[in-house]
Amino acid sequence: MRSRYAWQMEDYDLAYRKSPDLFGECAEEILLDFEPRFPRHALMLDIGCGTGRNSLAAAARAHRVLGIDPSAQALEILQARSEASGHLIETHQCSFDEFHPPVQSFDVICIFGLLQMLDPAGILRLLGKIDSWSHAGSFLLLVAWNTGDPKFGHLSECRQEIPSRGLPLRSFRSSDGAIRSFFLPGRLPEIFPGWENIHHEEKLGPWHRHGDSEPERHGRIEYVARREK
Repeated sequence: MRSRYAWQMEDYDLAYRKSPDLFGECAEEILLDFEPRFPRHALMLDIGCGTGRNSLAAAARAHRVLGIDPSAQALEILQARSEASGHLIETHQCSFDEFHPPVQSFDVICIFGLLQMLDPAGILRLLGKIDSWSHAGSFLLLVAWNTGDPKFGHLSECRQEIPSRGLPLRSFRSSDGAIRSFFLPGRLPEIFPGWENIHHEEKLGPWHRHGDSEPERHGRIEYVARREK
């Protein structure tokens, strides 16, 4: 029997074949807004890069980008776009758990759209990776969800809650193993001690679609920080 992970990757490969811009065409605004603060020719790690909307935007601004994603289809699309644009991006087909960086650390780490899909144990593992893959002065940019998300109430009633393991969030698992995690309002910076808070905003995000799905919006957390030591 194939694992939940294997089935999920097949689902994403199919979704990307149907909708290459499954998670949007434009780079995240916080990446575009804070990119001028990055070091020149910064080395950026894009965790969960998908088809490259953020990786390509950074590469176009002369940064060196390495993207990781478990979906082979997403990376195939990204590489085609990378070659067409002339901004080459190194990619690795793997999860963050499986990734072995070819360098000691990165100047910038981006995590857009991943935290809400991880259970507390997965988030704790990711925090350890962020610590080992960054250095003093590294930038961290991420987007996550909070309990103000319109779907939070429904999910909290119909899914199994997962122990938070000391994190300021609530997580739920569906009968087929899908995870959704929501941070408590205003609490996400607590999980990044030793990082200078540069930007932290929580709001209802814009209406959007994923492929041909129904329109939706989320309780959105934007966070930008710089490692102090």
